[in-house]
Amino acid sequence: MKTIIHGKWRKPGYWGFACMYLCLALNAGAKVAPASLFTDHMVLQHGKPIYVWGTASPGEQVHVSLGALASGGVSADSEGNWLVELSAQPVVASPLTLRIRGENEILVEDVLIGEVWLGSGQSNMGVTAGGTNDWESVQKEIAAGDFSQVRVFQMAWTASDAPRRDLGGARWRASDNNSLRNFSAAMVYFARALQRARPGVPIGLIQSSVGGTNAHAWLPNDAFENGKGAAYIRRWYREQLDKLPVENKLYAEKLEQHREAVEKAKQEKKQPPRAPEPPMGPESKRRPACLYNGMIAPLQPYGIRGVAWYQGENNSSLQWVGDYAALMADLINGWCADWARVARRDQPDMLPFLIVQLPNFKNGNVWPLLREQQERIVQSVPGTALVCIIDSGDPKDIHPRNKTPVGERLALAARALVYGEGNLVWSGPVFRDAACGDGKAVVSFGHIGSGLMTTDGGPPRGFEIAGDDRRFFPAAAKISGQSVILESSHVPGPVAVRYAWENNPENLNLYNKENLPAHPFRTDDWPWPAGGKSNCGR
Repeated sequence: MKTIIHGKWRKPGYWGFACMYLCLALNAGAKVAPASLFTDHMVLQHGKPIYVWGTASPGEQVHVSLGALASGGVSADSEGNWLVELSAQPVVASPLTLRIRGENEILVEDVLIGEVWLGSGQSNMGVTAGGTNDWESVQKEIAAGDFSQVRVFQMAWTASDAPRRDLGGARWRASDNNSLRNFSAAMVYFARALQRARPGVPIGLIQSSVGGTNAHAWLPNDAFENGKGAAYIRRWYREQLDKLPVENKLYAEKLEQHREAVEKAKQEKKQPPRAPEPPMGPESKRRPACLYNGMIAPLQPYGIRGVAWYQGENNSSLQWVGDYAALMADLINGWCADWARVARRDQPDMLPFLIVQLPNFKNGNVWPLLREQQERIVQSVPGTALVCIIDSGDPKDIHPRNKTPVGERLALAARALVYGEGNLVWSGPVFRDAACGDGKAVVSFGHIGSGLMTTDGGPPRGFEIAGDDRRFFPAAAKISGQSVILESSHVPGPVAVRYAWENNPENLNLYNKENLPAHPFRTDDWPWPAGGKSNCGR
């Protein structure tokens, strides 16, 4: 990025960037400054209006041009804020220059126009590509130039009570071993699969994720304060505030213990321990709405094609799970509404949300219930899709290293939901209905593609059936067309069916012929047993 003053230009170094971002954040200084999303190597979303914004002196005339393709101007408002809308553009794979001119001039170089996707959620969205099984193959593709049109932007953990308008020192980066090694693996493999299907289209990836976070931290303020799905969250947060006097005393004791542990580690030349986090309340960096305000709001109204969402582990307890689908509906609708509001549009556009379902994991709490809630999201919220990875987890590791299927199946969902490949088989079999009678249960599926199959040629595994006594037993299963027929000598009159209804279902083999796994499901709505264990009759 070049800063031009009085007809000369200079490339800002570290302190130049720091000063520019500080001026922007404080709305100070007379020079025009774009928001920090607008840096060299950026990717703009094609086919949508392009919004460029920042700060300047109140009343200052700001002119923005994108190569020879589009231009526009506006006067900064009384607080020095400005936003320019440029017309939608086609895909451009050759570098462009974004020129922002006021009393000074900013040149943003190596700008491409293509597809921009936001990856958000918690730690499994944050797992870096360098720690995954297929990283070696990605390195070879980087060396071959296969990622030359993929650019990445990584957000820092930022909590705020009010929506922020800037991002601090983050910047766009071209793809190389270092930038991709430390970027979201799910999004890297998503981009790889997407560019194979859509060659020649630049891809911009934005990562905004924080490990160990509940979905409520990503709620917009309005959704937290007024959303139906957040009613329990509001009550719970008030209870946490009531506990603060006691919790703050405990926190002070932990800080003192940490200080002593750090001193001891220094003397022993060991790695110091991580500092304790403040209790839930106004100082917590995981409090409701704070991550939305600090890490999503500053992106608006930047043009993005959609969102890949990988989260749910921290909502998978009996305390949180029952409201998850409603909470996520508030979140998704709130994000869409705010993107339109900041862009000063009357009606929100659909913002596609591709949701990664929780995989298999031995030590999960009530993961079957959370997966069920994730299914309910896509059944009730338009523009959403669910990516099943029940076959791709690690029973012993909540952060599985096999992120390739995650990215590849996200790309399939994007191609079908967003890019209009209507005949593409993008999902594994999904439960449609079940008929019980004559000692059997017949389960039919949608999304069967070219047909149902088992990966080993044997009978389908993972099914259980129960009678009126609500005791589940493994079911003998066989494929019949688009259905699976189930029976068990222990259940003469089945009334309920479950499939893969465990934290860590093992040896599942039911897929469609496009090699996509069947989704977990149950037909009953019986209460989850105390202790979070399955009430299987085995």
